[in-house]
Amino acid sequence: VQLEPWPVVSVNSMRIPFLSPPTDGEETPLWRHPEVGLIDWLIQLSFPLLLPLERMTTAALSGDLSLLLELRGKMDQRDGVQHDSVFSEWRLTLLQMSRADGSTLEARLYHPPGSGDTLLPVVLWFHGGGYTLSTARDSHGATFAAELAAMVAEAPKVAWLSVEYRLAPEHPFPAAPLDGATALEYICDASRAASIKIDSSAIHVAGASAGAGVAAAVATDAARRGVAVRSLFLDEPCLDPRANSASFAVNSATTIAPVAWLRWSWSVYYPFEHADAVSDRFFVLPRLAEPDVLGSPAHPTTLVITASADPLRAEGAAYAEALRAAGKLEAHIEAKGSHVIALTLDKEARRRALTAWAALLHRGAGREGSGPRE
Repeated sequence: VQLEPWPVVSVNSMRIPFLSPPTDGEETPLWRHPEVGLIDWLIQLSFPLLLPLERMTTAALSGDLSLLLELRGKMDQRDGVQHDSVFSEWRLTLLQMSRADGSTLEARLYHPPGSGDTLLPVVLWFHGGGYTLSTARDSHGATFAAELAAMVAEAPKVAWLSVEYRLAPEHPFPAAPLDGATALEYICDASRAASIKIDSSAIHVAGASAGAGVAAAVATDAARRGVAVRSLFLDEPCLDPRANSASFAVNSATTIAPVAWLRWSWSVYYPFEHADAVSDRFFVLPRLAEPDVLGSPAHPTTLVITASADPLRAEGAAYAEALRAAGKLEAHIEAKGSHVIALTLDKEARRRALTAWAALLHRGAGREGSGPRE
C-alpha cells in the first residue's frame, strides 16, 4: 500500500507517527454540533469516566501500556456480562482453530433457540475497539444478533460467530485480518461446517468500527481468492491509516472515539515495516477502494453505515461511494450522531439498517444483481 510517509519518533521502541492537523475542516464543539443531540451530548460527557481513552493514549505515547491493559479487562467484564445476557438462550460452541504458526485462534459460535440440527447461514462477526481494545464477548454485536433474530422470526434462522482476533500493539497488522481469514477458511470447509451446524455456502461477514475494517479486508481477500462470501456489513468502518480526513477535524471533539486515540491505534496496528510485506493480500484505504480491488465478480454486496458526527465518517462514505461505482453497494445509511451510539439513538436509521441487513442475510446476497440499491 503506497501512502505518503509520516514523520515518526521512537517512544520506548514503538514507532509513533505524528500527523499534521487537517486543513479542510474546523472542530465543532459538542455543545453546538448540529449532529449531536442532547442525549448524545450527555453520554459523551460521562463517557471518559467509564473509558478514559484520551488518558490511556497519553500514557501509551510515553510507553506505559498498563492503562490499556486495565481498560481491556474492564471492557471484557462490563461488555461480557451484557453479551452473555443477550445470548443466554442461544446455544454456545467454543471453537479453537489452528493458525499457520501453530497457535490457537478462539471464536464463539452461537445458534439461536429452536435451530436444532439445521445447517444455518452464519454471520462471521468482528468486534470494534480501535484494533487495540475489546473482545469477542462484545455487547454491540450481541445486540445486533438479537435484534436481527427478532426481526426475522418467520425467516430462516442465522448463527453468529464472533472471532477473538489478536490486538495491537502486541500483534500489529496483519495479525487481525489473518485471524479473520483463518476463521473464514475454517467454516468454508463443508464437512467441518456441517459438524458445527453451519451452512458453508451461506457465510456473511460483518463488523463494527475497527472490526468493520477487519471485515472489509477479509471479505475483499476472500473475493480475490474466489472464496464465496454472501454479504458484507460494515458499521462505521475504521479503514484509513492516514487518519486525517475532514471529518477528523470537524468531529474531533468527540470523547467516544477521540482523535488522539484513533491515531495512536493506527500507529501501533499498522506500522509500515509490517504492512509492506503483506500489502498484496490485505488492504486498507485508499487501496481497498480502488476499482481493480472491488472489481472481482465475487466481491460481496455491501451495506455501509456511517455516523454524521463521527471522525470516521468521511472514510466510510468514501468507501461506500467506491462500492457504489463498482456496483457492490447495497446501501449507505447514515445515522445522526456520534460514533457507536448514533445507530442506537437514531431509531429510523437503525430500523433501515437492520431491515436492509436482514434482507441481505435471507435472500442470498452477494450474487450479482441481487436486491435493491440505495
